[in-house]
Amino acid sequence: MKNPSIEFTRAITRKPAASIVEGLRAIDTGTPDLARMLAAHDAYVKTLRETGAEVIELAALPFYPIRGLSFHTTLQKYLHSC
Repeated sequence: MKNPSIEFTRAITRKPAASIVEGLRAIDTGTPDLARMLAAHDAYVKTLRETGAEVIELAALPFYPIRGLSFHTTLQKYLHSC
């Protein structure tokens, strides 16, 4: 018997943006390798599809990470736009 509460048939992914090299990291391990990250993302999407899942791929968000703004300022602007 299948348990539909844990059976996933859809996934939403977002392609990594080139701006990942400007993001904050908890541990500085060097600049992220965009080519490797894109390859890993593509492999992840491929694996999801191989399970039979419908994959919705969203475009990259190049404005993340947000440069020059604190998280608090960014959050305030977001909340005011809603």
